[in-house]
Amino acid sequence: MNHATRFSGKIGEDYALFMLAVPHHEEFQDSVAAILKNYCQNVHAGKPVVVVEVGCGTGYTTRRILQISSVRVVAVDNEEQMISQTRRNLSDNSEGEGSLEVLCADALEYLKTLPENSIDALVSAYAIHNFTPLYRKTFFEEVARVLREGAFFINGDKYARDDCASHKRDLDEQIARLQVFREPHIDRPDLTIEWTKHYLEDELTRITESEQRELLESCGFTEVKYVYRKGMDAIVIAQKN
Repeated sequence: MNHATRFSGKIGEDYALFMLAVPHHEEFQDSVAAILKNYCQNVHAGKPVVVVEVGCGTGYTTRRILQISSVRVVAVDNEEQMISQTRRNLSDNSEGEGSLEVLCADALEYLKTLPENSIDALVSAYAIHNFTPLYRKTFFEEVARVLREGAFFINGDKYARDDCASHKRDLDEQIARLQVFREPHIDRPDLTIEWTKHYLEDELTRITESEQRELLESCGFTEVKYVYRKGMDAIVIAQKN
């Protein structure tokens, strides 16, 4: 059931360059963290807020989460190459001392090890769209099991619009932006090729806005909302009943 590793090659090695092809990348990441921060202010004051981050990649989202006070983060990724970058990029944080734990593990298998109603939030960015539909369904069942009542799921990701023509427009525009890697000051045409291939492969496992809403609601989530959208990228939040 495990989804394939997709960042073990060039795009994983040079993932930090990805933001050059996404003009709203910083705003997008900041928005994910701001939503979590707002939620954390209302969670059992005085106690650590337990947050699991799925698909931590290079630690870009993780760093923002760690800036929230009283948060304990478990950052999970299934690729050693990405975990190594997370540990290196967050070496100035206190991993193992209560604020941050970084694990190389399959997301679903990790969630299965957790007790019911044991975490306060599950956060992800640019990861869940990589999951196959069957894996994704079981994954969300586990997310619902491990989140406490009233806890939140927050995901910033590639969500296909329900209107196929609009989605194709978003995809075409994003692929066009990948030409930035060919510019002389970057001179990485190989990344244009690899990222174009990656985006086209994403179409095989893409998830639409309505599919995500229906999947969350079937697992007992309410207040499913899309609170951000630019091009292919959207942020969805949902609360567990």
